[in-house]
Amino acid sequence: MEKAPTLTEFSQFSEQRSQAAPTGLARMLQFWSSIENVVVGLLAAAALCVVIYTIGVRLVAPSLTPSWSDEITVYLVIWATFIACSSVTAENRHVRADLVTSQLSPRNRAVLECISNIAGAIFTAIMCWYGYEVARDAYEFGDLSTTTLRFPMWIYYASLPVGTALMSIRYLLLTYMAIIGLRAADRNL
Repeated sequence: MEKAPTLTEFSQFSEQRSQAAPTGLARMLQFWSSIENVVVGLLAAAALCVVIYTIGVRLVAPSLTPSWSDEITVYLVIWATFIACSSVTAENRHVRADLVTSQLSPRNRAVLECISNIAGAIFTAIMCWYGYEVARDAYEFGDLSTTTLRFPMWIYYASLPVGTALMSIRYLLLTYMAIIGLRAADRNL
């Protein structure tokens, strides 16, 4: 039976880190990732259904084309994108310049990865805070979209703080797992 790929299959150090993580934590992270994948899939499927419906209506009866379809599609795709960023973070699939880091020793690469994860956690936490401020202001002011749908904009803006909060937590967990991996490597030396 083939072994299921780990969450961090794209980096050799990440593979060691996930093996060093406690099994309870690894199970929780896999469950978390599966929930995110389902939510992202549902959002993307809903956006696809809206687009297909709109195309069908435009072909059959162009005068009945819903004015809200483009707006709803954008909202669904934005939410799916920000939630998917958390899984991308967990799997170390962000775009990286690793020309220099690939030449480092595994220990130095791990230390640099810890520093990178901490910087990522700080940046995404700041983005979460500012995103929350924008969403809260939109809620308090009662901002609505300018289309006929009159969609509450705070729901749209809330995708930023939710997505970046998930990413920040993932970065902190990656840092924790990297530290565990470093300690395990030190014990094996």
